[in-house]
Amino acid sequence: MMRQLSQRDGPAWWAKVMGHELVQQTPALAAAVEHVIARNAVVLCETVGGILHRPSDDRTTRLCAVSIIGQIVHYVHAGRSSACCGRTCR
Repeated sequence: MMRQLSQRDGPAWWAKVMGHELVQQTPALAAAVEHVIARNAVVLCETVGGILHRPSDDRTTRLCAVSIIGQIVHYVHAGRSSACCGRTCR
């Protein structure tokens, strides 16, 4: 999941489809959330919880997991624009 989000050549095809679904929702969005996003979130929270020695459903664990995703998305977009705070981010 992390590798696919951070690819320099752009997100995988499914990420583009998900972006479209978020803007113009269809019944496929609920299925994608249930079968892809929710499973990945569980794995990420279990991993982060293990590192923090906290349960996967702990508030701190969930906040850290969301922070990781946010940092990856920011890094990918900042790298694509090649400018971040007036300097190159790569």
